[in-house]
Amino acid sequence: MRNVIITTLGLLAFSSLANAQSRPMPLLEMPASAEALSLGNTLKGSQQSHYIFTNPSSMMQQGSKMNISYGAELISSKGNTSSLHVIDGAIKHQKNAFFAGVRYWHIGSKDSFVDLTEHETSHKKITEMAFSVDLGYAYQWNQHLTSYVTTGYSHESGVTKQHAWQNNIGVTWNDSTQFIGKDFIYNIGISADHLGIISYRKVTKALSPRLSVGGSAHMMLPNAHQIELFADAGLYPSIQKRKPSTECSLGIGYALNNKIRVRMGRHLGDKDNYCTMGAGYTTPKFNIFAAAKLTPSSEQPNIYMLNLGLNIK
Repeated sequence: MRNVIITTLGLLAFSSLANAQSRPMPLLEMPASAEALSLGNTLKGSQQSHYIFTNPSSMMQQGSKMNISYGAELISSKGNTSSLHVIDGAIKHQKNAFFAGVRYWHIGSKDSFVDLTEHETSHKKITEMAFSVDLGYAYQWNQHLTSYVTTGYSHESGVTKQHAWQNNIGVTWNDSTQFIGKDFIYNIGISADHLGIISYRKVTKALSPRLSVGGSAHMMLPNAHQIELFADAGLYPSIQKRKPSTECSLGIGYALNNKIRVRMGRHLGDKDNYCTMGAGYTTPKFNIFAAAKLTPSSEQPNIYMLNLGLNIK
């Protein structure tokens, strides 16, 4: 059956899974961590893998000096299936942490194409793909406060090609307290993401920045039980005639012996409402997570992801 691709941003239409608002460079908004996805794709809470694509500050709270993470993601929507692969690493030295990561999205191959007027074009078979290469740095000012910055280059190709430079900055506060007689370990973070430019067909425009705030709280219970709460709120301000939009992600989890974890989450807003669920197993040496995004609308995709993280002391 003939596949349809439309204009430069046809990649965005084909991959409505990435953003319902047709923002440029959807790869930047794709879930990059099964751990985060299992909690509604909350990104500001504490993380244990894929730090550069979630919360780099979390690396400073880990006992290991090095982490290597790999994730594989299957995206299924309206008969189209694509795959995303993520690999990244982090190295910590005293109050400094350095990050590097690569994302590769194989969207698929197309045999025939039509344009906006539904006339067949002269394009031959092409492969649609996107990738990004990112670097990051975090600094721990004291036992509570950590700030970070990441920068990267992204590329998408299909009928047309797009290039982008993106930057993220953020700060996180980590602490502990007692509430209702229980010990809580918590963190709160704010960030400005997707600061940069995108170029296509000799046109250069700004990316759609995302301003966000969120965090997580871990309630310690007797007999090594633990309740985890996560929340994330984001704002895409109006820019270059793009309408502003907001989104919110919530997640709750249960952990036993700080190893076995079961989680579920909810994402609302940005014309992309969905539920998530997942489970994982963590040790000081490695962690493994599996998660799924399930959408009620056939216009949005279901996503299934598995990631593995290795920690080196």
